[in-house]
Amino acid sequence: MAVFDLPNGEKLNVPDQYLGDVDMASNIKDVYGIDINEVAYDLDWLADKPKSIARGAVGLAADVPLGLAGLFDIGDDSDTVKGLQAYKDYLREDSALASDPKYKIHMVQNLQKVQVLLFRF
Repeated sequence: MAVFDLPNGEKLNVPDQYLGDVDMASNIKDVYGIDINEVAYDLDWLADKPKSIARGAVGLAADVPLGLAGLFDIGDDSDTVKGLQAYKDYLREDSALASDPKYKIHMVQNLQKVQVLLFRF
């Protein structure tokens, strides 16, 4: 859940599933005058970068055994493969190394803009 400071000093709690929602962001901007999809690059953002690097390194370390287990598992249904995939999901979403959702949404929006620019026909 993301927490935003309102101009009157109160806090606005926005569940993570609404952070990328354009309609919700528009309604909140109309009512409260803040843009929930705008990311302020502050010390929190800077603190998230070492976590991202560590998450990538640990995820890479998990990729090696996952790849080896996948070579010998047709259909990816063994307990080993499922366990390693669940571990990677845990690292990305629930661990102490998980990224703050507001930065993930911002990154996805930037990638979508690049995709539109690159693949416009």
